[in-house]
Amino acid sequence: MDTLRSSISKELKQKTIKRGAPFALCGASLLLVAAFLPLSFLKSFGFALFAISCILIAIGLVNYRRLLYLELNYFELQVGEHHMTFCQKGRSIFTVEHTSIQKLEFKQTQAHYGIEVWLLPPIQNSVRVHIPKRKFRLFLSKWKYESDLFLPFFTEKSLQELKKFV
Repeated sequence: MDTLRSSISKELKQKTIKRGAPFALCGASLLLVAAFLPLSFLKSFGFALFAISCILIAIGLVNYRRLLYLELNYFELQVGEHHMTFCQKGRSIFTVEHTSIQKLEFKQTQAHYGIEVWLLPPIQNSVRVHIPKRKFRLFLSKWKYESDLFLPFFTEKSLQELKKFV
């Protein structure tokens, strides 16, 4: 059984930090300015300024933090002779039989990249889900892409490796 791992590209991390930096800087600037305001003003509006500053900083850095989390707790695709299992942190999320796969393609947009999986109908019989259904919806891609499943943050190299087995 071979294991393929997801990876977060340097470009995606840079884009994410550039998108969030203005919010974080505004929050930090507001906090810095609030430090020099008169005490009488801070008694009335100090908590609100502090809360707004923290919220802006969090908005600016939350997406970058998610990417760092995914970099440490990467997705794995365990490919066997007859099936592939999608895992995170050693826990199986779902399993797909090779005979159920119609087509595999690499998809890259500005915000995401990964492997799109088209399944043969009926889709319900093609995928064995090992987690609650509401969490599994994150990997169903009919609402966002044309495929049935989307395996995020796998590279084109991972797709080529996967095609050797499927």
